Amino acid sequence: MYVFTGLRPFMEATAFAKGRDLHQLGRAIELWHCHQVQNALGQIPKLDPQSQRDLLAHAVYIREGLACALEGVDDAIREVVRACRLDMPACLVEPVESEVVPEPEDIEPDPEIRRRPMPSRR
Repeated sequence: MYVFTGLRPFMEATAFAKGRDLHQLGRAIELWHCHQVQNALGQIPKLDPQSQRDLLAHAVYIREGLACALEGVDDAIREVVRACRLDMPACLVEPVESEVVPEPEDIEPDPEIRRRPMPSRR
């Protein structure tokens, strides 16, 4: 049976791949969202198929909330940078329309993920 090792190895591998020091992760692993996703992913292998799908949908829902929060942080930084006439950090420069890579046409997002209710706590 698959055993999920937790988020930390994945977060560290991503930091390494992006050339970041591990200290830049700070206490991100302690975020409520990370705990929720980690707990859900750890339980999934032990569940029946329907419960696995439900819990995965819950993990994705929580992940989307964290992604939304990060987008809000980015927007706040952009606003302060513009208001103070600072140079926009490269990581926050929005791509010009011609630089945007289109989504692959053969991959459609699963509309069911957003329609499913969050699973109840067990």
